[in-house]
Amino acid sequence: ARGQVRDDEPPYHHSVPRWHELPHQLVQTGLEVCLCGSDHRLGHSPPVLQRLLGLIGAASFWPLTVYFPIEMYIARAKVLKLSFNWVCLQALSLACLLVSLIAAAG
Repeated sequence: ARGQVRDDEPPYHHSVPRWHELPHQLVQTGLEVCLCGSDHRLGHSPPVLQRLLGLIGAASFWPLTVYFPIEMYIARAKVLKLSFNWVCLQALSLACLLVSLIAAAG
């Protein structure tokens, strides 16, 4: 009957899913929590490590948020080389690279 405990099963039996059985969003959320937690812990570190984190952030800004998306857009939209749009996108990428280098320097 419902609510009765069987003799061969412990009263609080729960199966724990394996890593590959977890939903993708749950795994991604867990990894994001770990990343934010580690960033938070490193943020409370001595000033030398804080400067290192700033350098890593400045170095990863340009390729991850500017260069790769612009290059993917150019490839997907089949923008012709040396066209007005291509030159403007490359100028934007170069400007963001300079900003990242200046941020990394100081």
